[in-house]
Amino acid sequence: MNSTSNANTISKTAGAHTHTHITTITNGVTSTANANTATQSALFDKQIQKWIEMDNKIKKINTELKVSRELKNDLETSIMETVNNKKLLNTSLSLPDGKLRFIENKTTNPISLTFIEKCLDDLIPNKSQVQHILKYLKEKREIKINKEIKRYYNN
Repeated sequence: MNSTSNANTISKTAGAHTHTHITTITNGVTSTANANTATQSALFDKQIQKWIEMDNKIKKINTELKVSRELKNDLETSIMETVNNKKLLNTSLSLPDGKLRFIENKTTNPISLTFIEKCLDDLIPNKSQVQHILKYLKEKREIKINKEIKRYYNN
């Protein structure tokens, strides 16, 4: 048995000007060629290629979505200025597929450890007790471990 290094390269055109090259390297001991391993490696390479294609597509859509959200938010700010100036709050406009209402919406901030600490400081004069409670809360938080693919770009 001798140790060899096999390298498989995937080349995929991801866009008009983008080429993605991936090299997978397998180190192992081989005595004869294994067709099953080659099939698995080819499938793995195709899955990686498809994952990159989907990642590129999602990145492009997210960029377009960000621009659309920014434009929508700018329009909303301008529209709400007009609504406030004309005292149109709590009115609605009929649309072919529904209606638009101009409303006030109250939201609350999420509960953070900083917020909890501030509230505990207001309730409990003993700072060491407050710190003990905060430490306990931090230690009792559930930790979830996810396995994922993380992509890094060369700049």
